[in-house]
Amino acid sequence: MVAYRGPQARLQNGGSMKRGRIFGAVATFALAGALACAGCAGGGQGASTDAGKASVLDPADPVQVELWTYYNGTQQQAFEDLVKEFNAGRGKDTGVVVTSSSQGGVNDLAAAVTDSAQELVGSEAMPDAFLSYSDTASVIDELGRVADLSPYLTDDEKAQYVDSFIEEGDINGDGSLKVFPVGKSTETLQINLTDWQKFADATGSTLEELSTIEGITAVASAPWGSALLFPITYGYIKMLGGEGLKAATEMAIVNADYMSSALKSEYRTYYSGETGRVGHEMILDLTHFKKDYNIDCGDIAHRLMDYGFHAPTLSFPVHETLMVEPTESEPKAEMDRFIEALVSIKRECEAAAGQADNVVANAPHTAVEIAGEWTHPYTRAEAAFPLAWVREAKFFPYVTKIDNGYGDRNLCCRNCE
Repeated sequence: MVAYRGPQARLQNGGSMKRGRIFGAVATFALAGALACAGCAGGGQGASTDAGKASVLDPADPVQVELWTYYNGTQQQAFEDLVKEFNAGRGKDTGVVVTSSSQGGVNDLAAAVTDSAQELVGSEAMPDAFLSYSDTASVIDELGRVADLSPYLTDDEKAQYVDSFIEEGDINGDGSLKVFPVGKSTETLQINLTDWQKFADATGSTLEELSTIEGITAVASAPWGSALLFPITYGYIKMLGGEGLKAATEMAIVNADYMSSALKSEYRTYYSGETGRVGHEMILDLTHFKKDYNIDCGDIAHRLMDYGFHAPTLSFPVHETLMVEPTESEPKAEMDRFIEALVSIKRECEAAAGQADNVVANAPHTAVEIAGEWTHPYTRAEAAFPLAWVREAKFFPYVTKIDNGYGDRNLCCRNCE
């Protein structure tokens, strides 16, 4: 959970997974915590660090806290029930009223918050708090819109939570707490008891072990947990040997830095070190493409298919980015083609600015579409063969763009005919 830093920000804290035991009603953490005063988002100004000082909250003039989530269905209903319970109980007694709304899926929420933080036309005002991955929170923090929660928690209160969870909230590495890990506490564990019993009989595991984080770790480490995965990793390491594994790691890093350097004039790279270098992967920043060209990260991922590339990781760990991991085995010629494709797509985006019907937004283009009626302002050749080398081994996607948001929210299963 992230608290918005702004003129009307309300900071809140609450519980995460406690040491040892998982509490059944842990989701009440975000609502039952101490909410700070209005106007104190500027790094803790106005917040009391004196335990004996009276709270500024006033039940007669309650603070309104707006929270954005990505919950849907029964999960959303359960959370809304908790909100109602809090508002009628502790919230009423302390002077806090929480309103929550779902923005759709995880990516929908990240997009909405990012748009609001940039104050894009048509975007809503920033909420007081929102659920987020730490990497998305980093993007919002760079815009100066995330509050530091650390002044509102004592050392004793922080000590009640799993250290690694709290440490994840220190996204700047300066001792601040920009993200409170409430999502760690709200996961549910559902077990098919028939299958569980077979596993339990074979491993000696018990349901009681699943009541603590340590127990879950122990059960997950039981025999057969990753029987099909470990031999692949083990075999790869054994065949390479110590020196080979080191060389492979070095080449993976070299390849990622080669691509990052080649693209730096076109795409900003997130999370580079002091020397400007990256690790074995690079995260390309596309967050401004929507504002500049009305083209989003998904459009570019689809357009890469027209160039013959499967898109890299999309919008993770940072929303509206591409995470590229070239690996140690990629030949330079293939990396050069990928670089050329990304530069070409950037030119297409620039040319498409202000045009709704453009070659990037309409991607990918199937063979059926290319051969059928054509009404687009760009040519069939521009759609299917954007660069000369694409003609040498053209791959046509079988399906054009789909409604990703609908697919995320609605499970559709069909038997193959």
